[in-house]
Amino acid sequence: MAISRLRVYLDTNIILDMLDHERERHDEACALLMYAAERRAGIQLVSSITSFKDAYYIMCRLTKDEKAARNLVRRLMAWCVEPVDMLASYGPAALDSDEPDFEDALVLTCAMAEGASTIITRDERAFAGAPIDKMAASEFLERAGFDYEAVDF
Repeated sequence: MAISRLRVYLDTNIILDMLDHERERHDEACALLMYAAERRAGIQLVSSITSFKDAYYIMCRLTKDEKAARNLVRRLMAWCVEPVDMLASYGPAALDSDEPDFEDALVLTCAMAEGASTIITRDERAFAGAPIDKMAASEFLERAGFDYEAVDF
């Protein structure tokens, strides 16, 4: 399947996979970054600023180095993942949604408001009834025809 111009929303777990080389799915998350970087005109990765905040906090705890955690998040935002606002106005719509988890409902509401066609996540239970696609990074790359296993990280 050829993928044309897309806006793809990254769940917090994918941001963490990108930043922490010890996470199980680090390679596929980095391959997604690579894929997006190679096709800048065809794909835009976005994630809520709250996901970056959560990733910063977790990376601070893991690395015990606030400056390093800040730089990791800064580089990711500057390089190719656009931070978008998680607006308070999404709260009522998220609460009224069929999504059983409020945080997931906020992510879905934000992704839809940002015009995302897909949510990339590792959370298999989340977004089950979403009106937009949801999939793991590996599935997205497979559908796009990008062999991330051939890349040496």
